[in-house]
Amino acid sequence: MDPWTTTLPLATSGRARGLMVTSRERTHLAPSIPTTAEVGLKDFNISSWYGVWAPKATPDAIVGRLAAGMAEVSSAPAFIAKTTSLGIVPTGRGPKDFAAFIKSEVETNTKLLSDAGYKPE
Repeated sequence: MDPWTTTLPLATSGRARGLMVTSRERTHLAPSIPTTAEVGLKDFNISSWYGVWAPKATPDAIVGRLAAGMAEVSSAPAFIAKTTSLGIVPTGRGPKDFAAFIKSEVETNTKLLSDAGYKPE
């Protein structure tokens, strides 16, 4: 299992077979490759994601300006075209939605590691 930006060229060229993507939806770059849910792994969703971070004590006004700038960039047609051509789906979450997303990711992955019996050393 590798990021699709690495393995997708192998799968689309026929040098490897894509068994599934670990995102919730199929990628438009290889729509014939099913999702984990479609192959029977209902709750197995792993995706890379990116965000913009600032120090915890950053004033709300600065956070608002950064968020507005990122929202503008994330909605620009050139940005959308470039990122989607790489298999990245821009979402442009605001600070509160991003914080909730991170919290959900931490909870999900903590449970996954716990269920697997993982013990950090």
